[in-house]
Amino acid sequence: MIKLIGAGPGNIDLLTGQALKAIKEADVLIAFERIGADLRPLGQDPIIVKRVDQVLEEVEKIEKDQSIAIMASGDPCFFGIIDLLKRKGLEIDEVIAGISSVQYLFNRLQQSYSQVATQSVHGRDFDFSSIDLRKTYSFLIDQDRNANYISQKLKDQGYKGKLYCGYNLSYDDEKIIEINIGDQITEPSKLGVVVVEFYVD
Repeated sequence: MIKLIGAGPGNIDLLTGQALKAIKEADVLIAFERIGADLRPLGQDPIIVKRVDQVLEEVEKIEKDQSIAIMASGDPCFFGIIDLLKRKGLEIDEVIAGISSVQYLFNRLQQSYSQVATQSVHGRDFDFSSIDLRKTYSFLIDQDRNANYISQKLKDQGYKGKLYCGYNLSYDDEKIIEINIGDQITEPSKLGVVVVEFYVD
């Protein structure tokens, strides 16, 4: 039995009850580096991995009658690792949803995200000329395609508006920075979420 569990943005207080139950019941727990450290206060000692290939290698070593819980950040079905694991041939018996960092940031901003266009530039390209100014956008970011990158790309397209940049979301050092399109900031973390609201004449 293999369960893929969404760990949420990071703080273990945001794990769902279903996720906590599955973690405690698993014979073997596999977690990516950051998540693994977060789980230690629960008394868990997960196998720490850095890449998806390592997940597959560890699963191969585990006896067939043991239950496995694989911890993924956020919600594994929202720009998560589920598609990659399936493409690699891993058979998953159950997915347990987690809170995505996008959900978390919109709740912190006290804004609805019902009509938001969700995108990721985390290791992906995005055509900023395709923006629909009637929509609010959210972007998952990485070290290179970050808030400054998005701010400049939007400025180059002539857009005007506001960015809400969330870093280390749910942690004690959480930062949410509000800037205008075109502004540049010193970014406090490599990963985060950017929400963009456009000014429309």
